[in-house]
Amino acid sequence: MLKGLILFSNLILALIVNVIFGEGVQVTQNSPSQVNPGDEFIVELIINKTDVSGFAKIVQELPKGFTAEAIETQGASFTFNDNKVKLIWMALPTGNEFIIKYKITVGPDVEGKKTITGKFAYLYNNERKTIDLPVSEIMVGEEELVEETPTETEEETIVEETTPTILEPVMAEAVETTLEPVVEQIPLPIVSAERKVTDMGDGTFKVEININQNGIDGFAKAQEQLPSGATMANDIETKNSIFSYVDQQAKFVWMSVPKDDPIYISYTVTGNNLTAAELRNMDGNFAYLFNEETMKVKIIASEEQPQSIEPLVETVPEPIEPESVAKIEAEPIAETATEPIETEPIVEVTPEPIEETIPEPTTSIPEPQTGVLYKVQICAGHDPVNTDPYFKSAFSFSEGPIMLENHEGWIKYTIGGFDTYKTARERRSVVTAGYELPGPFVSAYNDGTRITVQEALMITNQQWIQ
Repeated sequence: MLKGLILFSNLILALIVNVIFGEGVQVTQNSPSQVNPGDEFIVELIINKTDVSGFAKIVQELPKGFTAEAIETQGASFTFNDNKVKLIWMALPTGNEFIIKYKITVGPDVEGKKTITGKFAYLYNNERKTIDLPVSEIMVGEEELVEETPTETEEETIVEETTPTILEPVMAEAVETTLEPVVEQIPLPIVSAERKVTDMGDGTFKVEININQNGIDGFAKAQEQLPSGATMANDIETKNSIFSYVDQQAKFVWMSVPKDDPIYISYTVTGNNLTAAELRNMDGNFAYLFNEETMKVKIIASEEQPQSIEPLVETVPEPIEPESVAKIEAEPIAETATEPIETEPIVEVTPEPIEETIPEPTTSIPEPQTGVLYKVQICAGHDPVNTDPYFKSAFSFSEGPIMLENHEGWIKYTIGGFDTYKTARERRSVVTAGYELPGPFVSAYNDGTRITVQEALMITNQQWIQ
């Protein structure tokens, strides 16, 4: 009678396990305790996440012969590969409690006691937390029972003493085979990150971060704490990360870190009373996963920092030279002239340097614009330069025409005129790759008036391109 009662209980009882984690997160897992070969059943995970939000991941390892497909993922991406179920959220659902479900199909040749293990990983106070999920044990087929007919006392002893010896080795083996070899065989990667800052002028700085990632993979994040004077940060190169600027923090977040080594990312910072030195030495770190643990390295200032744009522009004397030449050429003519007709060469000589210097800024001034237009700004300074000779000499840059504009006390040098942001980004990428210019970056205009790129994208209903 007792034997029949135990068997009946195994057939109808659903396994319900609760685990409460350190931040108040509670996970309940529901699954049957017994199924037959070829059956299908539902695994249900009820997650009470309290105040946890942002990135999260569930990984569960299924026995061989089990296959899974999604039913309800609550916005997570679902994959099943190598007997592993993976659910990944960029941001957890907003409610405190939610339920995910997936269906398992048991192979027709599967028999015996099987175990489902798993982990739940999430971010809490910018730290990654990883905890084991409840272990689910499922008997496939009918459980083998002792054929002898012992007394009731002996039956109770069998139930009490033999059942733990069946469970304990399974749990111990799972821990030893899935965790320990990974820790022992994979060496800690050598990861480093450094920062370069360029003064673009007009209170704008370009921040470049180079990350030597040494073969890491999975989730990663670069985060920098900007000084209090910073008022805006915009991405330039994200390498397929998600960029955000909130509470003086610039962040690049990857669900899967790129394979580039080094990884190059960059952004611009605008603010009041900022200095390049202040930005070079601000706090920042690069965080990544290793053996399901969060590792961090500090982003340090590079020993090789680029010069600001302003000194390069101010030291160029070319605009002054034509005027001095004009005076030297004109004076001898004026002194030797004795008759009115001799003054004709003065009229001819004096305009010549003007004709040489005036066309440069004249041709640099763009035609009146209508609608939204995108350009690529390559440089900015306080004093004008003879654009073609200067950029060819300083940067070996001869692509033109180079246009200049006066904006908020600065002379800004731009190229191109594009109807779409995507085309401007492509031109900027070509210029960045081919020349060591202090910029470049995309600028936007509406009817000739400079506006932000974000405003231009909204006006034209165009999408931002990484």
